[in-house]
Amino acid sequence: MTYPALSLDPASTRHVSFSRVEKTYLSFFVTGDLNVQAHGRKTRAVVSTTHPAMLEHVLDTFGPYRRNYLYPATNPSGYGWRLACDLPTEFEFLRTKALVAPGILPSSSKEFVEGLSGFGDAEGHVGLSRSGKWARGRFKVSNRAPHIIWSFNEGLGSMGFRSRVYVSTKNGASQYELEITGDDAIVRLPMLRLRHPEKVAAKQLVLRYHGSPWGRAEKAYQGFRDRITRQRDEFVKLAEIAYKIWPLRKAQRDDRLKRRVSEANTMRTNGFEIRRIVELLGCSERTVYRYLAAVQSNTS
Repeated sequence: MTYPALSLDPASTRHVSFSRVEKTYLSFFVTGDLNVQAHGRKTRAVVSTTHPAMLEHVLDTFGPYRRNYLYPATNPSGYGWRLACDLPTEFEFLRTKALVAPGILPSSSKEFVEGLSGFGDAEGHVGLSRSGKWARGRFKVSNRAPHIIWSFNEGLGSMGFRSRVYVSTKNGASQYELEITGDDAIVRLPMLRLRHPEKVAAKQLVLRYHGSPWGRAEKAYQGFRDRITRQRDEFVKLAEIAYKIWPLRKAQRDDRLKRRVSEANTMRTNGFEIRRIVELLGCSERTVYRYLAAVQSNTS
């Protein structure tokens, strides 16, 4: 369940064009973690998250182009935030989910890297694990779509990297996980053009501590993971507070709107010109006509 959203910024008319490589990154990022569909004449991208870094990345990626709306929301696991970004026609290609399968992988290694980077920002994990006395880097992506995971695995193999796919089942649904570890991960990570702030920071940490004694790497890595957990918990708490007070705020907004509609109608009934009503209410002429139309609609 959601409530009407807060507008995060004024409407923009910024336009953009994309190269084929840029489209590949965006397509796989959206396929991993966003819902994109037509919304009137616009394209709307929606993400639900409990992580402030994901919200930041989506706003950096899609926020500058049109209006954005932020909703507090609930889901089966608790509270979170839902961000909707309205996008211009240049983003219509995102309405079709990326379908990667053996034989139709991106034709160039650069596109493949961008695809894996986008999918990694959405569905990936960059981290350290213990291997004996040493810290070992790892990169993995997981999804319920086997054709995407297996095709990335095939592509990595063709480029000389060793990766593995694991399949697990939860609540009757299969989850597919592609993992690269050890030296292969360290060679691969610098090539990935990750943009998600958490993934970028994790990548830098892994590149620094891979191969280090675990006793030294563990403290830095655990501190990094703890900070992410604290930020997530604070973000979720804010969503809970916003969700619970939203009905009151909506009622207050509705009351203010009713008063302004009534004021506009009273002034017009007493012979005020539209321009004068605009000056007194401090709104646009179009808004005044909407107020008056609302009165006529309610009385008809």
